[in-house]
Amino acid sequence: MNSDTPKARKSILVVDDEPDVRMILEALLTQSGYSVSEARDGREALDILADKKFDLMILDLMMPRLSGEEVMEQLRLQERLKDMPVIMLTAKAQQKDVEKGYKEGASFYIVKPFSNTTIRELVSCLLEDLTEEEREEVLFKLMSKPPSM
Repeated sequence: MNSDTPKARKSILVVDDEPDVRMILEALLTQSGYSVSEARDGREALDILADKKFDLMILDLMMPRLSGEEVMEQLRLQERLKDMPVIMLTAKAQQKDVEKGYKEGASFYIVKPFSNTTIRELVSCLLEDLTEEEREEVLFKLMSKPPSM
């Protein structure tokens, strides 16, 4: 990146009820140059989204107060938020859960435990200016990779 033309920092909202997951993702994404905000549950996420728009959201599905599925329903009803990329990050690993996640509008679905490398590459793929061919190449590489920490 050319320091003469600083690129605006992309903002990410991490929504998870597990403090350790939020802490790991915040550290990983901040190290990668992103601005990161956190929410402890779906209700807090919607409250934050009422005041600020993010470039991407990483969303857990199973949370108190408001589930990730309920958050997705609300997002898709709001014109200014409906196209925001969302990575669903969850312990729900059955094929029916994955299919439901994509049907609800997830850009990508990752099962916990997750690989830091996968998160970093996927976020970069969704937020950086890549050609469709470059994006497909990154996604194919991620899909072909065995899960690892």
